[in-house]
Amino acid sequence: MADHDSSDSGLQAPVQRAEFIISYQFALLAFTTFIGQTSRFQYIMATHGGGAFLIPYFLAIFLVILPATYLEMVIGHLTQRGPIRSWDKLASAFKGLGYGKVLILFFTLIYLVPSMSYPLYYIIYGFATGNETFAWNSCSNSWNTQRCVVNTTFLSRLSISRNLVTLPAIKNGVCVQSQQVATTPEIEYFLYRVLEYIPSGIGNLRPELLAGSAIAWGLSYLFVCLGFRVYRRVAYFIVLAVIGITISLVIFALQLNNTNIGFQYLIAANFARLREAKTWWTAMAEAVQTYFIASGCLIYFGSRNKANTNTFWNALAAVVFSPLVSIACGFMISGFLGAIATHMQVPVNSLLEQGPLLMYSVFPMLTRFMNVSMARVILILLYILIVLLGSSSSAILLETATTAVVEDLPSKYHHYEWIFRLVFSVVLFGFGMLITTQGGYNLFINMTFTSSLVQSFLGTFQFFALFFIFVRCFARRSWSAVLLAKHSLIILWLVLTVIVLAAFIAHLTYYIITLLSSTGQSLLCILMPWACFIGTVVILLVVAIYEIVRHRDLVIKPFTPSDDLHFEVGFYSGQKSSTFYAINDTREQLV
Repeated sequence: MADHDSSDSGLQAPVQRAEFIISYQFALLAFTTFIGQTSRFQYIMATHGGGAFLIPYFLAIFLVILPATYLEMVIGHLTQRGPIRSWDKLASAFKGLGYGKVLILFFTLIYLVPSMSYPLYYIIYGFATGNETFAWNSCSNSWNTQRCVVNTTFLSRLSISRNLVTLPAIKNGVCVQSQQVATTPEIEYFLYRVLEYIPSGIGNLRPELLAGSAIAWGLSYLFVCLGFRVYRRVAYFIVLAVIGITISLVIFALQLNNTNIGFQYLIAANFARLREAKTWWTAMAEAVQTYFIASGCLIYFGSRNKANTNTFWNALAAVVFSPLVSIACGFMISGFLGAIATHMQVPVNSLLEQGPLLMYSVFPMLTRFMNVSMARVILILLYILIVLLGSSSSAILLETATTAVVEDLPSKYHHYEWIFRLVFSVVLFGFGMLITTQGGYNLFINMTFTSSLVQSFLGTFQFFALFFIFVRCFARRSWSAVLLAKHSLIILWLVLTVIVLAAFIAHLTYYIITLLSSTGQSLLCILMPWACFIGTVVILLVVAIYEIVRHRDLVIKPFTPSDDLHFEVGFYSGQKSSTFYAINDTREQLV
Protein backbone atom coordinates (compact mmCIF):
# COMPACT_ATOMS: atom_id res chain seq x y z
CA MET A 1 0.00 0.00 0.00
CA ALA A 2 2.89 2.32 -0.47
CA ASP A 3 1.87 5.42 -2.39
CA HIS A 4 4.85 7.30 -3.77
CA ASP A 5 3.53 10.75 -4.58
CA SER A 6 6.03 13.50 -4.12
CA SER A 7 3.86 16.20 -5.68
CA ASP A 8 2.76 17.33 -2.27
CA SER A 9 4.87 17.45 0.87
CA GLY A 10 2.05 17.42 3.35
CA LEU A 11 -1.18 19.18 4.21
CA GLN A 12 -1.68 22.03 1.78
CA ALA A 13 -5.19 23.01 2.83
CA PRO A 14 -7.50 22.57 5.85
CA VAL A 15 -9.86 20.53 3.69
CA GLN A 16 -7.09 18.05 2.84
CA ARG A 17 -6.11 17.76 6.47
CA ALA A 18 -9.70 17.18 7.58
CA GLU A 19 -10.24 14.59 4.85
CA PHE A 20 -7.11 12.71 5.84
CA ILE A 21 -7.97 12.72 9.55
CA ILE A 22 -11.46 11.33 8.89
CA SER A 23 -10.41 8.73 6.31
CA TYR A 24 -7.44 7.67 8.46
CA GLN A 25 -9.76 7.07 11.41
CA PHE A 26 -12.17 5.13 9.22
CA ALA A 27 -9.28 2.97 7.96
CA LEU A 28 -8.32 2.18 11.56
CA LEU A 29 -11.94 1.34 12.41
CA ALA A 30 -12.20 -0.92 9.35
CA PHE A 31 -9.07 -2.80 10.41
CA THR A 32 -10.18 -3.32 14.03
CA THR A 33 -13.66 -4.45 12.90
CA PHE A 34 -12.57 -8.04 12.58
CA ILE A 35 -14.25 -11.04 10.97
CA GLY A 36 -14.63 -12.81 14.34
CA GLN A 37 -17.06 -10.18 15.58
CA THR A 38 -19.72 -11.38 13.16
CA SER A 39 -19.25 -15.11 13.74
CA ARG A 40 -17.66 -15.74 17.14
CA PHE A 41 -18.41 -13.11 19.78
CA GLN A 42 -22.01 -14.12 20.57
CA TYR A 43 -20.99 -17.74 21.06
CA ILE A 44 -18.14 -16.82 23.39
CA MET A 45 -20.27 -14.37 25.36
CA ALA A 46 -23.24 -16.73 25.76
CA THR A 47 -21.10 -19.70 26.85
CA HIS A 48 -18.93 -17.77 29.31
CA GLY A 49 -21.39 -16.08 31.60
CA GLY A 50 -23.64 -14.12 29.24
CA GLY A 51 -23.90 -10.52 30.38
CA ALA A 52 -21.33 -11.19 33.12
CA PHE A 53 -18.74 -11.91 30.40
CA LEU A 54 -18.76 -8.20 29.50
CA ILE A 55 -17.03 -7.41 32.82
CA PRO A 56 -13.72 -9.22 32.05
CA TYR A 57 -14.08 -8.31 28.38
CA PHE A 58 -14.20 -4.55 28.96
CA LEU A 59 -11.56 -4.78 31.68
CA ALA A 60 -9.28 -6.48 29.15
CA ILE A 61 -10.02 -3.78 26.59
CA PHE A 62 -9.32 -0.79 28.82
CA LEU A 63 -6.49 -2.27 30.91
CA VAL A 64 -4.62 -4.03 28.11
CA ILE A 65 -5.96 -3.27 24.63
CA LEU A 66 -6.25 0.53 24.90
CA PRO A 67 -2.69 1.13 26.16
CA ALA A 68 -1.34 -1.49 23.75
CA THR A 69 -3.10 0.13 20.79
CA TYR A 70 -2.01 3.61 21.84
CA LEU A 71 1.62 2.77 22.52
CA GLU A 72 2.07 0.76 19.33
CA MET A 73 0.68 3.63 17.27
CA VAL A 74 2.99 6.02 19.15
CA ILE A 75 5.96 3.84 18.21
CA GLY A 76 5.02 3.94 14.54
CA HIS A 77 4.27 7.67 14.57
CA LEU A 78 7.48 8.72 16.25
CA THR A 79 9.80 6.42 14.33
CA GLN A 80 7.94 6.54 10.98
CA ARG A 81 9.04 2.97 10.41
CA GLY A 82 7.48 -0.49 10.34
CA PRO A 83 7.61 -3.05 13.16
CA ILE A 84 11.23 -4.12 12.49
CA ARG A 85 12.98 -0.80 11.91
CA SER A 86 10.97 0.96 14.61
CA TRP A 87 12.41 -1.32 17.28
CA ASP A 88 15.83 -0.97 15.70
CA LYS A 89 15.53 2.75 16.47
CA LEU A 90 14.07 2.37 19.95
CA ALA A 91 16.45 -0.33 21.20
CA SER A 92 18.26 -2.60 18.76
CA ALA A 93 18.43 -5.42 21.31
CA PHE A 94 14.64 -5.68 21.06
CA LYS A 95 14.65 -5.75 17.27
CA GLY A 96 13.67 -9.40 17.51
CA LEU A 97 10.21 -8.16 18.47
CA GLY A 98 9.83 -6.87 14.93
CA TYR A 99 10.89 -10.16 13.38
CA GLY A 100 8.58 -12.04 15.74
CA LYS A 101 5.68 -9.81 14.68
CA VAL A 102 6.36 -10.43 11.02
CA LEU A 103 6.45 -14.17 11.72
CA ILE A 104 3.07 -14.10 13.48
CA LEU A 105 1.60 -12.02 10.65
CA PHE A 106 2.62 -14.62 8.08
CA PHE A 107 1.41 -17.37 10.42
CA THR A 108 -2.00 -15.67 10.81
CA LEU A 109 -2.40 -15.14 7.07
CA ILE A 110 -1.84 -18.86 6.47
CA TYR A 111 -5.12 -19.74 8.22
CA LEU A 112 -7.09 -16.47 8.09
CA VAL A 113 -7.32 -16.01 4.32
CA PRO A 114 -8.28 -19.64 3.50
CA SER A 115 -11.03 -19.48 6.14
CA MET A 116 -12.82 -16.99 3.90
CA SER A 117 -13.37 -19.84 1.45
CA TYR A 118 -16.25 -20.99 3.70
CA PRO A 119 -18.54 -17.98 3.07
CA LEU A 120 -17.38 -17.84 -0.54
CA TYR A 121 -18.47 -21.46 -0.97
CA TYR A 122 -21.98 -20.61 0.21
CA ILE A 123 -22.12 -17.53 -2.02
CA ILE A 124 -20.88 -19.29 -5.16
CA TYR A 125 -22.21 -22.83 -4.79
CA GLY A 126 -25.01 -22.55 -2.27
CA PHE A 127 -26.90 -19.88 -4.19
CA ALA A 128 -25.74 -20.65 -7.73
CA THR A 129 -28.72 -22.84 -8.63
CA GLY A 130 -31.34 -20.16 -8.09
CA ASN A 131 -33.84 -22.80 -6.94
CA GLU A 132 -36.52 -22.17 -4.35
CA THR A 133 -35.09 -24.97 -2.19
CA PHE A 134 -31.58 -25.44 -0.86
CA ALA A 135 -29.53 -28.61 -0.53
CA TRP A 136 -28.73 -27.82 3.09
CA ASN A 137 -32.41 -28.10 4.07
CA SER A 138 -32.72 -31.75 2.98
CA CYS A 139 -31.48 -35.07 4.35
CA SER A 140 -31.83 -36.85 0.99
CA ASN A 141 -28.42 -35.87 -0.37
CA SER A 142 -25.55 -38.27 -0.96
CA TRP A 143 -23.49 -36.78 1.87
CA ASN A 144 -26.19 -37.10 4.56
CA THR A 145 -25.94 -39.71 7.32
CA GLN A 146 -28.51 -41.72 9.22
CA ARG A 147 -28.37 -39.17 12.01
CA CYS A 148 -29.74 -36.40 9.82
CA VAL A 149 -33.18 -35.23 10.98
CA VAL A 150 -35.45 -32.64 9.35
CA ASN A 151 -38.68 -33.20 11.27
CA THR A 152 -38.72 -30.70 14.13
CA THR A 153 -41.06 -32.77 16.30
CA PHE A 154 -38.70 -35.75 16.18
CA LEU A 155 -35.65 -33.51 16.55
CA SER A 156 -37.00 -31.93 19.73
CA ARG A 157 -36.91 -35.34 21.47
CA LEU A 158 -33.22 -35.83 20.68
CA SER A 159 -29.99 -34.07 21.52
CA ILE A 160 -28.47 -32.13 18.64
CA SER A 161 -24.90 -33.21 18.11
CA ARG A 162 -22.29 -30.77 19.32
CA ASN A 163 -19.73 -29.08 17.08
CA LEU A 164 -17.86 -31.09 14.52
CA VAL A 165 -14.78 -31.89 16.60
CA THR A 166 -16.94 -34.19 18.77
CA LEU A 167 -18.26 -36.24 15.85
CA PRO A 168 -15.50 -38.72 14.99
CA ALA A 169 -17.82 -41.67 14.25
CA ILE A 170 -20.76 -39.93 12.63
CA LYS A 171 -20.31 -41.69 9.27
CA ASN A 172 -20.22 -45.20 10.63
CA GLY A 173 -23.90 -45.82 9.95
CA VAL A 174 -24.96 -45.65 13.61
CA CYS A 175 -28.74 -45.45 13.95
CA VAL A 176 -30.16 -42.20 15.29
CA GLN A 177 -32.67 -43.97 17.53
CA SER A 178 -30.02 -46.03 19.31
CA GLN A 179 -27.66 -43.12 19.88
CA GLN A 180 -30.33 -40.52 20.66
CA VAL A 181 -28.12 -37.95 19.00
CA ALA A 182 -29.15 -36.10 15.86
CA THR A 183 -27.73 -33.67 13.37
CA THR A 184 -29.53 -31.25 11.12
CA PRO A 185 -29.11 -31.19 7.33
CA GLU A 186 -27.54 -27.72 7.66
CA ILE A 187 -24.83 -29.07 9.96
CA GLU A 188 -24.16 -32.04 7.70
CA TYR A 189 -24.04 -29.81 4.63
CA PHE A 190 -21.20 -27.86 6.18
CA LEU A 191 -19.44 -30.94 7.56
CA TYR A 192 -19.71 -33.36 4.68
CA ARG A 193 -20.41 -31.22 1.64
CA VAL A 194 -18.33 -28.09 2.28
CA LEU A 195 -15.50 -29.51 4.42
CA GLU A 196 -15.81 -33.26 3.68
CA TYR A 197 -14.59 -33.37 7.25
CA ILE A 198 -12.37 -36.11 8.66
CA PRO A 199 -11.59 -36.13 12.40
CA SER A 200 -7.90 -36.98 12.13
CA GLY A 201 -5.16 -36.46 9.61
CA ILE A 202 -5.13 -33.99 6.73
CA GLY A 203 -6.87 -35.86 3.94
CA ASN A 204 -7.31 -34.62 0.39
CA LEU A 205 -7.59 -31.12 -0.95
CA ARG A 206 -11.07 -29.66 -1.40
CA PRO A 207 -10.98 -28.06 -4.87
CA GLU A 208 -13.88 -25.71 -4.12
CA LEU A 209 -12.24 -24.44 -0.93
CA LEU A 210 -8.92 -24.11 -2.71
CA ALA A 211 -10.59 -21.96 -5.37
CA GLY A 212 -12.23 -19.89 -2.63
CA SER A 213 -8.86 -19.41 -0.96
CA ALA A 214 -7.40 -18.21 -4.28
CA ILE A 215 -10.24 -15.69 -4.65
CA ALA A 216 -9.72 -14.46 -1.08
CA TRP A 217 -5.99 -14.03 -1.67
CA GLY A 218 -6.76 -12.16 -4.87
CA LEU A 219 -9.04 -9.75 -2.99
CA SER A 220 -6.44 -9.17 -0.28
CA TYR A 221 -3.70 -8.60 -2.84
CA LEU A 222 -5.96 -6.19 -4.73
CA PHE A 223 -6.46 -4.14 -1.57
CA VAL A 224 -2.68 -3.99 -1.12
CA CYS A 225 -2.01 -2.99 -4.74
CA LEU A 226 -4.57 -0.19 -4.62
CA GLY A 227 -2.50 1.55 -1.98
CA PHE A 228 -3.18 3.00 1.44
CA ARG A 229 -4.64 6.17 -0.07
CA VAL A 230 -7.37 4.14 -1.81
CA TYR A 231 -7.80 1.90 1.24
CA ARG A 232 -8.61 4.98 3.32
CA ARG A 233 -11.44 5.80 0.90
CA VAL A 234 -12.67 2.21 0.74
CA ALA A 235 -12.76 2.20 4.54
CA TYR A 236 -15.73 4.56 4.39
CA PHE A 237 -17.70 1.89 2.57
CA ILE A 238 -16.47 -0.92 4.83
CA VAL A 239 -17.37 0.82 8.09
CA LEU A 240 -20.69 2.19 6.84
CA ALA A 241 -21.58 -1.21 5.36
CA VAL A 242 -20.89 -2.89 8.71
CA ILE A 243 -23.03 -0.36 10.55
CA GLY A 244 -25.82 -0.36 7.97
CA ILE A 245 -26.08 -4.13 7.56
CA THR A 246 -25.87 -4.77 11.30
CA ILE A 247 -28.59 -2.23 12.16
CA SER A 248 -30.81 -3.48 9.33
CA LEU A 249 -30.48 -7.09 10.45
CA VAL A 250 -31.13 -6.19 14.09
CA ILE A 251 -34.33 -4.41 13.03
CA PHE A 252 -35.34 -7.33 10.83
CA ALA A 253 -34.64 -9.83 13.62
CA LEU A 254 -36.97 -7.86 15.90
CA GLN A 255 -39.79 -8.49 13.43
CA LEU A 256 -39.53 -12.29 13.86
CA ASN A 257 -41.32 -14.24 16.55
CA ASN A 258 -39.54 -15.21 19.76
CA THR A 259 -36.30 -13.34 19.06
CA ASN A 260 -36.47 -12.24 22.69
CA ILE A 261 -35.56 -15.81 23.66
CA GLY A 262 -32.19 -15.38 21.98
CA PHE A 263 -31.68 -11.93 23.50
CA GLN A 264 -32.46 -13.21 26.99
CA TYR A 265 -30.13 -16.16 26.64
CA LEU A 266 -27.31 -13.88 25.50
CA ILE A 267 -27.57 -11.25 28.23
CA ALA A 268 -28.56 -13.53 31.14
CA ALA A 269 -25.72 -12.90 33.58
CA ASN A 270 -24.15 -15.93 35.22
CA PHE A 271 -21.79 -14.29 37.68
CA ALA A 272 -20.62 -17.67 38.96
CA ARG A 273 -18.62 -18.03 35.74
CA LEU A 274 -16.47 -15.08 36.83
CA ARG A 275 -14.90 -17.38 39.44
CA GLU A 276 -13.48 -19.53 36.63
CA ALA A 277 -10.09 -18.57 35.21
CA LYS A 278 -11.16 -19.74 31.75
CA THR A 279 -13.75 -16.95 31.54
CA TRP A 280 -11.09 -14.29 32.12
CA TRP A 281 -8.49 -15.57 29.71
CA THR A 282 -11.17 -16.23 27.08
CA ALA A 283 -12.13 -12.55 27.33
CA MET A 284 -8.47 -11.64 26.97
CA ALA A 285 -8.03 -13.94 23.97
CA GLU A 286 -11.06 -12.45 22.23
CA ALA A 287 -9.77 -8.91 22.78
CA VAL A 288 -6.20 -9.71 21.70
CA GLN A 289 -7.31 -11.45 18.50
CA THR A 290 -9.79 -8.73 17.56
CA TYR A 291 -7.23 -5.92 17.69
CA PHE A 292 -4.18 -7.92 16.49
CA ILE A 293 -2.20 -6.65 19.46
CA ALA A 294 1.58 -6.94 19.12
CA SER A 295 1.25 -7.94 15.45
CA GLY A 296 2.91 -4.76 14.17
CA CYS A 297 -0.17 -3.57 12.26
CA LEU A 298 -0.86 -0.76 14.71
CA ILE A 299 2.77 0.38 14.36
CA TYR A 300 2.13 0.47 10.62
CA PHE A 301 -0.96 2.62 11.13
CA GLY A 302 0.99 4.94 13.42
CA SER A 303 3.66 5.40 10.76
CA ARG A 304 0.93 6.41 8.28
CA ASN A 305 -0.42 9.22 10.45
CA LYS A 306 0.67 12.23 8.37
CA ALA A 307 -1.84 14.60 9.96
CA ASN A 308 0.23 14.68 13.16
CA THR A 309 -2.86 14.24 15.33
CA ASN A 310 -3.06 13.03 18.89
CA THR A 311 -2.75 9.27 18.51
CA PHE A 312 -4.49 8.60 21.81
CA TRP A 313 -7.84 9.76 20.43
CA ASN A 314 -7.37 7.64 17.30
CA ALA A 315 -6.74 4.59 19.47
CA LEU A 316 -9.62 5.38 21.83
CA ALA A 317 -12.11 5.73 18.97
CA ALA A 318 -11.07 2.35 17.55
CA VAL A 319 -11.14 0.65 20.95
CA VAL A 320 -14.64 1.96 21.70
CA PHE A 321 -16.12 1.30 18.24
CA SER A 322 -15.07 -2.32 17.90
CA PRO A 323 -16.79 -3.68 21.07
CA LEU A 324 -19.98 -1.86 20.09
CA VAL A 325 -19.93 -3.69 16.76
CA SER A 326 -19.31 -6.99 18.57
CA ILE A 327 -22.24 -6.47 20.92
CA ALA A 328 -24.55 -5.33 18.12
CA CYS A 329 -23.63 -8.38 16.01
CA GLY A 330 -24.12 -10.57 19.07
CA PHE A 331 -27.66 -9.25 19.58
CA MET A 332 -28.46 -9.55 15.90
CA ILE A 333 -27.33 -13.16 15.62
CA SER A 334 -28.86 -14.14 18.98
CA GLY A 335 -32.20 -12.74 17.83
CA PHE A 336 -32.14 -14.94 14.76
CA LEU A 337 -31.06 -17.92 16.90
CA GLY A 338 -34.08 -17.38 19.14
CA ALA A 339 -36.40 -17.53 16.12
CA ILE A 340 -34.59 -20.58 14.71
CA ALA A 341 -34.65 -22.41 18.05
CA THR A 342 -38.39 -21.81 18.39
CA HIS A 343 -39.07 -23.11 14.89
CA MET A 344 -36.81 -26.13 15.41
CA GLN A 345 -38.32 -26.78 18.87
CA VAL A 346 -34.89 -27.00 20.46
CA PRO A 347 -33.21 -24.89 23.17
CA VAL A 348 -30.98 -22.00 22.10
CA ASN A 349 -27.92 -23.52 23.77
CA SER A 350 -28.11 -26.58 21.50
CA LEU A 351 -27.60 -24.25 18.54
CA LEU A 352 -24.87 -22.25 20.24
CA GLU A 353 -22.90 -25.44 20.83
CA GLN A 354 -22.03 -25.37 17.14
CA GLY A 355 -19.43 -22.84 18.22
CA PRO A 356 -17.70 -20.21 16.08
CA LEU A 357 -19.12 -21.75 12.89
CA LEU A 358 -22.71 -20.75 13.65
CA MET A 359 -22.79 -18.74 10.45
CA TYR A 360 -22.46 -21.91 8.39
CA SER A 361 -24.04 -24.71 10.42
CA VAL A 362 -27.01 -22.84 11.95
CA PHE A 363 -27.78 -19.61 10.08
CA PRO A 364 -28.79 -21.41 6.84
CA MET A 365 -31.77 -22.75 8.83
CA LEU A 366 -33.40 -19.37 8.15
CA THR A 367 -34.33 -20.64 4.70
CA ARG A 368 -36.69 -23.18 6.29
CA PHE A 369 -39.27 -20.72 7.59
CA MET A 370 -38.51 -17.35 6.01
CA ASN A 371 -39.41 -16.03 2.60
CA VAL A 372 -36.86 -17.66 0.29
CA SER A 373 -35.87 -14.46 -1.50
CA MET A 374 -35.45 -12.53 1.74
CA ALA A 375 -33.47 -15.35 3.37
CA ARG A 376 -31.25 -15.53 0.30
CA VAL A 377 -30.52 -11.81 0.46
CA ILE A 378 -29.79 -11.90 4.20
CA LEU A 379 -27.37 -14.81 3.92
CA ILE A 380 -25.59 -13.36 0.90
CA LEU A 381 -25.16 -10.02 2.66
CA LEU A 382 -23.80 -11.72 5.77
CA TYR A 383 -21.30 -13.79 3.83
CA ILE A 384 -20.23 -10.83 1.70
CA LEU A 385 -19.71 -8.86 4.91
CA ILE A 386 -17.48 -11.61 6.31
CA VAL A 387 -15.42 -11.74 3.11
CA LEU A 388 -15.13 -7.95 3.01
CA LEU A 389 -13.95 -7.68 6.60
CA GLY A 390 -11.58 -10.60 6.19
CA SER A 391 -10.08 -9.22 2.98
CA SER A 392 -9.52 -5.73 4.39
CA SER A 393 -7.89 -7.08 7.57
CA SER A 394 -5.77 -9.56 5.60
CA ALA A 395 -4.59 -6.76 3.32
CA ILE A 396 -3.28 -4.77 6.29
CA LEU A 397 -1.57 -7.86 7.69
CA LEU A 398 0.08 -8.60 4.34
CA GLU A 399 1.08 -4.97 3.79
CA THR A 400 2.54 -4.62 7.29
CA ALA A 401 4.61 -7.81 6.98
CA THR A 402 5.96 -7.19 3.48
CA THR A 403 6.68 -3.51 4.13
CA ALA A 404 8.60 -4.41 7.27
CA VAL A 405 10.68 -7.01 5.44
CA VAL A 406 11.47 -4.75 2.45
CA GLU A 407 12.20 -1.80 4.73
CA ASP A 408 14.85 -3.86 6.52
CA LEU A 409 16.61 -4.68 3.23
CA PRO A 410 19.14 -2.41 1.47
CA SER A 411 17.52 0.53 -0.30
CA LYS A 412 18.25 -0.87 -3.77
CA TYR A 413 15.55 -3.50 -3.18
CA HIS A 414 12.85 -1.04 -2.17
CA HIS A 415 11.74 -0.47 -5.76
CA TYR A 416 10.81 -4.15 -6.05
CA GLU A 417 8.36 -4.12 -3.16
CA TRP A 418 5.49 -5.30 -5.36
CA ILE A 419 7.51 -8.40 -6.28
CA PHE A 420 8.03 -9.24 -2.61
CA ARG A 421 4.28 -8.84 -2.00
CA LEU A 422 3.49 -11.18 -4.87
CA VAL A 423 6.05 -13.79 -3.81
CA PHE A 424 4.91 -13.73 -0.18
CA SER A 425 1.26 -14.03 -1.29
CA VAL A 426 2.00 -17.07 -3.47
CA VAL A 427 4.09 -18.79 -0.79
CA LEU A 428 1.49 -18.17 1.93
CA PHE A 429 -1.26 -19.36 -0.41
CA GLY A 430 0.73 -22.59 -0.78
CA PHE A 431 0.97 -23.09 2.99
CA GLY A 432 -2.71 -22.18 3.33
CA MET A 433 -3.65 -25.08 1.09
CA LEU A 434 -3.41 -27.20 4.25
CA ILE A 435 -6.46 -25.40 5.62
CA THR A 436 -8.47 -26.31 2.51
CA THR A 437 -7.99 -30.04 3.05
CA GLN A 438 -10.52 -32.40 4.61
CA GLY A 439 -8.80 -32.21 7.98
CA GLY A 440 -7.82 -28.57 7.64
CA TYR A 441 -10.37 -27.40 10.19
CA ASN A 442 -8.45 -29.09 13.02
CA LEU A 443 -5.31 -27.24 11.95
CA PHE A 444 -7.31 -24.00 11.68
CA ILE A 445 -8.50 -24.29 15.30
CA ASN A 446 -5.01 -25.07 16.64
CA MET A 447 -3.41 -22.22 14.71
CA THR A 448 -6.06 -19.77 15.94
CA PHE A 449 -5.30 -20.49 19.59
CA THR A 450 -1.55 -20.52 19.01
CA SER A 451 -1.77 -17.15 17.25
CA SER A 452 -3.45 -15.67 20.31
CA LEU A 453 -0.75 -17.16 22.54
CA VAL A 454 2.12 -15.77 20.44
CA GLN A 455 0.52 -12.32 20.21
CA SER A 456 0.09 -12.25 23.98
CA PHE A 457 3.68 -13.34 24.50
CA LEU A 458 4.96 -10.64 22.14
CA GLY A 459 2.70 -8.10 23.82
CA THR A 460 4.09 -8.94 27.25
CA PHE A 461 7.66 -8.75 26.00
CA GLN A 462 6.90 -5.50 24.19
CA PHE A 463 5.52 -3.83 27.31
CA PHE A 464 8.55 -5.00 29.25
CA ALA A 465 10.80 -3.55 26.54
CA LEU A 466 9.01 -0.19 26.61
CA PHE A 467 9.22 -0.06 30.38
CA PHE A 468 12.94 -0.75 30.16
CA ILE A 469 13.36 2.01 27.56
CA PHE A 470 11.46 4.51 29.72
CA VAL A 471 13.71 3.71 32.67
CA ARG A 472 16.82 4.14 30.53
CA CYS A 473 15.61 7.49 29.18
CA PHE A 474 14.67 8.82 32.59
CA ALA A 475 18.02 7.72 33.96
CA ARG A 476 19.72 9.72 31.20
CA ARG A 477 17.38 12.69 31.85
CA SER A 478 16.26 12.45 28.24
CA TRP A 479 13.63 14.96 27.15
CA SER A 480 12.28 12.38 24.69
CA ALA A 481 11.28 10.15 27.61
CA VAL A 482 9.28 12.99 29.14
CA LEU A 483 7.34 13.42 25.88
CA LEU A 484 6.84 9.70 25.39
CA ALA A 485 5.55 9.30 28.94
CA LYS A 486 3.57 12.53 29.00
CA HIS A 487 0.44 10.72 30.07
CA SER A 488 1.04 9.71 33.68
CA LEU A 489 -0.99 6.51 33.35
CA ILE A 490 1.43 4.94 30.86
CA ILE A 491 3.80 3.51 33.46
CA LEU A 492 0.90 2.13 35.52
CA TRP A 493 -0.62 0.65 32.38
CA LEU A 494 2.67 -1.00 31.52
CA VAL A 495 3.00 -2.69 34.90
CA LEU A 496 -0.64 -3.83 34.99
CA THR A 497 -0.54 -5.09 31.43
CA VAL A 498 2.58 -7.19 31.98
CA ILE A 499 0.98 -8.83 35.01
CA VAL A 500 -2.34 -9.47 33.27
CA LEU A 501 -0.79 -10.81 30.07
CA ALA A 502 1.61 -13.04 31.99
CA ALA A 503 -1.31 -14.68 33.82
CA PHE A 504 -3.19 -14.99 30.54
CA ILE A 505 -0.25 -16.70 28.83
CA ALA A 506 -0.01 -19.24 31.64
CA HIS A 507 -3.68 -20.24 31.34
CA LEU A 508 -3.72 -20.22 27.55
CA THR A 509 -0.59 -22.37 27.36
CA TYR A 510 -2.23 -24.93 29.63
CA TYR A 511 -5.34 -24.95 27.44
CA ILE A 512 -3.39 -25.39 24.20
CA ILE A 513 -1.36 -28.25 25.67
CA THR A 514 -4.62 -29.91 26.68
CA LEU A 515 -6.11 -29.31 23.23
CA LEU A 516 -3.12 -30.63 21.31
CA SER A 517 -2.78 -33.69 23.53
CA SER A 518 -6.35 -34.79 22.77
CA THR A 519 -6.88 -37.86 20.65
CA GLY A 520 -7.26 -37.61 16.90
CA GLN A 521 -4.76 -34.78 16.38
CA SER A 522 -2.37 -35.32 13.50
CA LEU A 523 1.34 -34.68 13.96
CA LEU A 524 1.18 -31.69 11.60
CA CYS A 525 -1.66 -30.12 13.59
CA ILE A 526 0.53 -30.32 16.69
CA LEU A 527 3.92 -29.36 15.26
CA MET A 528 2.99 -26.42 13.01
CA PRO A 529 1.44 -24.19 15.72
CA TRP A 530 4.16 -24.91 18.26
CA ALA A 531 6.87 -24.30 15.67
CA CYS A 532 5.58 -20.72 15.39
CA PHE A 533 5.66 -20.16 19.15
CA ILE A 534 9.09 -21.70 19.68
CA GLY A 535 10.43 -19.90 16.60
CA THR A 536 9.27 -16.56 18.02
CA VAL A 537 11.07 -17.16 21.31
CA VAL A 538 14.25 -18.22 19.52
CA ILE A 539 14.16 -15.11 17.29
CA LEU A 540 13.90 -12.79 20.30
CA LEU A 541 16.88 -14.42 22.02
CA VAL A 542 19.10 -14.73 18.94
CA VAL A 543 18.58 -11.12 17.82
CA ALA A 544 19.20 -9.78 21.32
CA ILE A 545 22.45 -11.74 21.61
CA TYR A 546 23.51 -10.68 18.10
CA GLU A 547 22.95 -6.97 18.84
CA ILE A 548 24.86 -7.20 22.12
CA VAL A 549 27.78 -8.89 20.36
CA ARG A 550 27.64 -6.45 17.42
CA HIS A 551 27.78 -3.40 19.68
CA ARG A 552 30.26 -5.07 22.03
CA ASP A 553 28.21 -3.58 24.82
CA LEU A 554 26.06 -5.49 27.26
CA VAL A 555 23.94 -2.63 28.60
CA ILE A 556 24.10 0.82 26.99
CA LYS A 557 24.10 0.85 23.17
CA PRO A 558 21.80 -2.12 22.47
CA PHE A 559 19.19 -0.75 24.88
CA THR A 560 19.30 2.99 24.10
CA PRO A 561 16.95 4.80 21.67
CA SER A 562 18.56 6.49 18.70
CA ASP A 563 18.78 10.28 18.54
CA ASP A 564 16.72 10.68 15.35
CA LEU A 565 13.25 9.88 16.68
CA HIS A 566 12.11 13.47 16.03
CA PHE A 567 10.16 14.02 19.21
CA GLU A 568 10.20 17.73 18.46
CA VAL A 569 7.38 17.47 15.92
CA GLY A 570 4.75 18.52 18.43
CA PHE A 571 3.23 15.04 18.60
CA TYR A 572 0.79 15.93 21.34
CA SER A 573 0.02 19.48 20.28
CA GLY A 574 -0.80 18.69 16.66
CA GLN A 575 1.78 21.16 15.33
CA LYS A 576 3.56 20.37 12.10
CA SER A 577 7.31 20.25 11.64
CA SER A 578 8.97 20.16 8.24
CA THR A 579 11.78 17.97 9.53
CA PHE A 580 9.25 15.29 10.36
CA TYR A 581 8.23 14.88 6.72
CA ALA A 582 11.70 15.45 5.31
CA ILE A 583 13.02 12.18 6.72
CA ASN A 584 10.39 10.15 4.85
CA ASP A 585 9.83 11.85 1.52
CA THR A 586 8.93 8.53 -0.14
CA ARG A 587 6.06 7.77 2.21
CA GLU A 588 2.43 8.39 1.35
CA GLN A 589 1.34 12.01 1.04
CA LEU A 590 -2.03 13.34 2.00
CA VAL A 591 -3.62 13.81 -1.41
